[in-house]
Amino acid sequence: MSEKTSGISFTSTEYLMLIAGTPVLQFMEFIFLKGWDPNVRPEKNFTPYLYIVCFLFIVFKSRYEIKQIALLILFATCVIFYPSKSLANNASYLINVFVSCSLLLYLRDNPYIILTRPHYRQITLLAVVVVGMFYLFSTEVLLEGRFYLSGFVIPHQFAYYCASFAFLFLYSNRLLSAICVSLAGIYVGARSGLLATLIPYCYYVMRNLQDSKLKLLRYSFVALILGLMVAVTVDASLFERLESTVDNTFNFQNKSTDEYSESRTIIWFNMFQEIEADGLSWSNIIGRGPYASINFNYSRTGLEIWMHNDIFDLLFNLGVLGVMLYIYCFFKYLQRSDIYSILFFLIMIVTNGFFTYSPVTMILLHYLAISHRYKRMKII
Repeated sequence: MSEKTSGISFTSTEYLMLIAGTPVLQFMEFIFLKGWDPNVRPEKNFTPYLYIVCFLFIVFKSRYEIKQIALLILFATCVIFYPSKSLANNASYLINVFVSCSLLLYLRDNPYIILTRPHYRQITLLAVVVVGMFYLFSTEVLLEGRFYLSGFVIPHQFAYYCASFAFLFLYSNRLLSAICVSLAGIYVGARSGLLATLIPYCYYVMRNLQDSKLKLLRYSFVALILGLMVAVTVDASLFERLESTVDNTFNFQNKSTDEYSESRTIIWFNMFQEIEADGLSWSNIIGRGPYASINFNYSRTGLEIWMHNDIFDLLFNLGVLGVMLYIYCFFKYLQRSDIYSILFFLIMIVTNGFFTYSPVTMILLHYLAISHRYKRMKII
């Protein structure tokens, strides 16, 4: 059987290579550039170069579709146009945004991918390798006033990987695999990763509660998840009761997180003050440039951090137009998905950030899960 699905879609081999490419490269960076100390950031980051190649590959696979060409031209224009330390600095930020938009639109416009059972065994093996390599070289670190478990990637990135693998495993009815990878992701201490991990379990529970007498339980379960999302988005301190329970369960060190919980409120307040002061200006329409949020927060708080929210970070850096592009691409992609997919991405986007965490692997794993959801994929 040919590996191709139909039309201009990725082949199975290409799809698997794209899924594995980012975590494999990140591990190689960790080994060869960071040595054995996860606290030391690499001198060079090769992921943006990989994503530029991935972007060009998507444009090629789309047969130079007009939307993809427009995104490529816009990316190049923004890299040159925005003021910054260097073009490489601009590109390293912008490529995460544009490759996300490109991939979302590409997948939206093409048939669901067809993979065989051996391919799925390879994806399961990749999950085992990612988890194993993370924990083999992991250590506890203090980040932004909280203790995390860090490995060849930072804990939030790893938690997102685990949540995405769990999404695929649960949508393909592999509960044991999902539980194992979920526990691995929860243990690192990333709150947004914990919330994202809960979403595919919502789907799994709802799918298996078919009795009409259990409708109230089903609705209550969804209400609980929505309530948690609202709580952690509006005020992170409201989430600490649940976080303490998880910390105790996995023997985390209990540390005060008051400063951490308040930091987002502070940086968001400062951001909106700046936006309000600028009013109807080019700074708010087209943004202040890549990584402007980090420089701004450092000048106001002494912390070199982004806005920890995709919408806010893009609004500050790339303006209203950048936010509109990002939301449009997700809107088009999620039209083919379900409520659980919307919640899954929404949690990562608004509670900590998504595109900043090397998004390609997560998007591709989710797309496979949705293929199962609508039963449009044939597994041999």
